[in-house]
Amino acid sequence: MVEESTKNVLINEDEKTVTITLNPRLYSQSVIMRAAYRFTEDFDVAVDGDPLDKITVVFKVCAEDKKEAKKEDLDAISAAFHNELLHASVEETQARKYADTRNALIGAAVRQLMPMNIDPRAIAENLNSYADKKGAECELKGKNKESEKAKTC
Repeated sequence: MVEESTKNVLINEDEKTVTITLNPRLYSQSVIMRAAYRFTEDFDVAVDGDPLDKITVVFKVCAEDKKEAKKEDLDAISAAFHNELLHASVEETQARKYADTRNALIGAAVRQLMPMNIDPRAIAENLNSYADKKGAECELKGKNKESEKAKTC
């Protein structure tokens, strides 16, 4: 079994796996999951560990690609994942930083779309009068059973 290990990356060339151990104080669980998810189309990905101590992410080359995978490819998985971690971490930081602004803009846009000064009681009265009117029409039509419109009420 050929294994190569650095501080937080273990590459197993025989099994075609890359195991990366992460510090959850550096990368949040949501960042790790988001970054790992981006690899699920190309690899079998497993995330495990203690979110307070260490989190382990294992990438396994899919069966159909195992014969072609070389050590350089496995190294590239590690590098790409670390880049994704950085990307996801910056995305999360930016989302938190601008959440209030984004929510205020969305709220203002929704308020612009909503009609102003509508009395909910007026809406209820209009709905009730519409239902009463529709019910009266159906009663009248119901007397004439042969009418096509009577069948639609």
